[in-house]
Amino acid sequence: MRYLGNKTKLLPEIEAFATAKGARGEVFLDAFAGTSAVGAAFKERGYIVHGCDLLTSSFVSQVALLEVNRAPRFRGLLGMKSYRRGLNSRTFEAELEALPRGTPRELGRAVTLLDSLVEPEEGLIFRHYAPSGEHGRKYYRDEHARALDGKLNRLREWWREGRLSRGEFHLLLYAVLDAADRVANIAGVYAAYLKN
Repeated sequence: MRYLGNKTKLLPEIEAFATAKGARGEVFLDAFAGTSAVGAAFKERGYIVHGCDLLTSSFVSQVALLEVNRAPRFRGLLGMKSYRRGLNSRTFEAELEALPRGTPRELGRAVTLLDSLVEPEEGLIFRHYAPSGEHGRKYYRDEHARALDGKLNRLREWWREGRLSRGEFHLLLYAVLDAADRVANIAGVYAAYLKN
């Protein structure tokens, strides 16, 4: 994820430093978690990781990457009658197969459901960050802003209805944040718009 100060490229040096200082794989504090890349790397190595960062997007990544330890089942979401027809379509199965290898099946189905069956809407992101919105900003193309608004609104609706657990909600919200980063029309620095 594009994030000023992201330490992903520094992971080998951070791990070497921790090892040189006697770290033994017990507890790790990611004090300025940001994207949670450092904490997630240490979690993979068997540490119990505690993250700390007040930025909302960081909190979402901390819950999704550091707190969730098992792939959720998404029973409340995947069992909804209104989505069963879409869940069994060929298009849905093709999108599911396109997910990264190793994606847990239920998570893949939930992400694909969110991506393929949720209708675009004109909401906050469209109004404030798209060229056709109130402010004429260029952070997202109109269609991407509408898609993000639809996904975020549906996630909030599913959360309010009790269809998602805390971990499920944050995993899907993290997936939307990651998707938003991938389609953003900025270079990763505020208002540095891409030309193409």
